[in-house]
Amino acid sequence: MVPKDAHNVRVESKEYDPEKCHIAYQISGSSFTMMYCDETSFPAEAHIILILPPFELFITGDLSFYADVLGMPNSSSYYCPWCLLSHPEWNRDPTTCAVEECTLKFLSDTVEAINKDFEKKLKPMDRKGVLTKRHYNCLGSENFVPPLLHLEIGMVNQCWESFEEWVDKVVEIVPPIETDARKQVEAAKNLLAEAEDDKKRCEATINIELYEKSGAATLIRSQLRRKNMDAAHREELTMQLTLLDTAITLLKNQVKAKK
Repeated sequence: MVPKDAHNVRVESKEYDPEKCHIAYQISGSSFTMMYCDETSFPAEAHIILILPPFELFITGDLSFYADVLGMPNSSSYYCPWCLLSHPEWNRDPTTCAVEECTLKFLSDTVEAINKDFEKKLKPMDRKGVLTKRHYNCLGSENFVPPLLHLEIGMVNQCWESFEEWVDKVVEIVPPIETDARKQVEAAKNLLAEAEDDKKRCEATINIELYEKSGAATLIRSQLRRKNMDAAHREELTMQLTLLDTAITLLKNQVKAKK
């Protein structure tokens, strides 16, 4: 493997085996230059067609696009793509909350937990907006370029919120108990909106799964109507049908519970 700081990369014949060649390159420092040869052998007629310099991938877009890339669709207004804070949490005093990075391991572990959550017991606060696999396995939030538009909007919003706080404290002189009540109402509205969105996503997921399992059950029933089927195969299909019917009943109960 040729290191990224190598230069003068070329193919040279091996002294002890003229029918083979290897890749040679140089590495230079502030006061030295050293020659290296890669151990991999190639045929004598081999040539270097293309040298790709080292590079990194970065993604630019709006917050909604970043959320989709991470497998967190429809969550950009409530969960941060760079950390695990929710909207109410990142609006608090920074000294009152612990910030954890939204890592690739967390995203992968959460998707795996969702796939194993057959009884839909995983809470929205545990998922942090994650619903599906991310688009690119090698790219995470550290590869995102902060969106300029959202930065400008955020700064304007902060100025406006600070102005409103100044009006409440200096002009209207709103009592602290009313200020706390306003914050609690706003937090409750955000939680309600998140719960409604989560309900819609769960219903859509359950309906798709219910449709797939119902189709599989119908197919097995049609196969069981065949008369020339051996007993072992029939028993296996009957067992699969029983499991599917149980899963379908469970999904229908979940749909009723969501309503």
